[in-house]
Amino acid sequence: MARVTVTHYFPYPAERVFDAWLDQDTVGQWLFATPDGEMVEVALHPQVGGSYRIVERRENVNVLHTGIYERIDPPHDLAFSFAVPMYDPGSVHVQIHIAAVPGGCNLTLTHEVQEQWLKPSTQGWQTILSNLESTL
Repeated sequence: MARVTVTHYFPYPAERVFDAWLDQDTVGQWLFATPDGEMVEVALHPQVGGSYRIVERRENVNVLHTGIYERIDPPHDLAFSFAVPMYDPGSVHVQIHIAAVPGGCNLTLTHEVQEQWLKPSTQGWQTILSNLESTL
């Protein structure tokens, strides 16, 4: 497995950025959302062992993103499994670490991927983190 590592600076407190990952009402605006897609389902059960389901309709196809929360340690650490069954029957692990810095926080995301998904996954997470910043 290869590893994606993406770091993004947010001009917001760590608590605000962390909470956005578990906010049922807003996560569908930025997490796995694409410019031409339509969000059709967002279901979060933000507790260790709880699941999430985010479904976006893209070109008349529903794309499911799903996983299980493995660690929730506000406001610094979040880990979850991640699967997109339409593209791969397996799941991988995503870890997020948020560190306070002057004027905001740095979020570092690591994600295990198969080699062929390294570049698109890196670009995808960079876009997602930019979308999160815009939503906040």
